[in-house]
Amino acid sequence: LRNCAAYNYGAGGKPLFGSQQNDRGCASISICRRGDRDRDCRPPVEKKVDLILKKRARTPVCTADGVCTFVIDIINNSSVLYDGPLTVTDTYLGGAPASSSFGPTPPWTCGPNGPGQFR
Repeated sequence: LRNCAAYNYGAGGKPLFGSQQNDRGCASISICRRGDRDRDCRPPVEKKVDLILKKRARTPVCTADGVCTFVIDIINNSSVLYDGPLTVTDTYLGGAPASSSFGPTPPWTCGPNGPGQFR
């Protein structure tokens, strides 16, 4: 990026003085982007939240009376803290079960979101 500045005699209200050969100056700054091939290009590391969502079966099979348990983990894979609401929608195959329970509560809250869905 090149940026230049020049003395404006008209705006200054002064007559020409000294040498006008040095009344302009420019400066350049390299713009570096991730992926540039310039080895001197080291853009700052972007600080971003990186949340990982994992869902796993708590038990390998459902019980005889049809109870299946799952665990949803939300993991912050970043050094940047996440602060704010987070909505996860879990869709059940085959429609909504007769009942569902969620934990831990509080701070988590879960409830019906639509046919076969909880959030």
